[in-house]
Amino acid sequence: MQVYFSNRFPKYLEDFTYSAMDFLGVSNLRGEVRIRMVRRLEDDCYGSCLGNDREVDVQIATTMMGEPISRTNKLLTVGHELVHVRQCLMRQLYIDAKGATVWNGADYSYCEKSVERSRGLPWETEAFALQQSVLDNWYRYKKTEDPRRINI
Repeated sequence: MQVYFSNRFPKYLEDFTYSAMDFLGVSNLRGEVRIRMVRRLEDDCYGSCLGNDREVDVQIATTMMGEPISRTNKLLTVGHELVHVRQCLMRQLYIDAKGATVWNGADYSYCEKSVERSRGLPWETEAFALQQSVLDNWYRYKKTEDPRRINI
């Protein structure tokens, strides 16, 4: 697994990313992941993930609706998007040659792409269900490492 971070990617998020990848089993998969910070994402989302079973691009927003995103929400977002990375690399989630979104072999291209409706989609359900566990695991890891060093 190769991971590339943008120049503006904070060190605490890099540390968290490696921990989250281990927790989710992404470290054991083959492929390339590029993660970068962006000021704002279309539709005022916290993050986005797009890729296939070889390469995945992740973007993490620093602002939403003009307001800065908290460190905790950035951590949750990275955890959430890394679930999507795993889904892409394992070919559970992908965009086919016709531009249709495919989840575990089923065509979901008919679904609206609104943020409000995305929570009910199976790949989003999994990501929302795991993002807090990924963060909790990192907090436990940081606490056992040295409680005075938790600088998030």
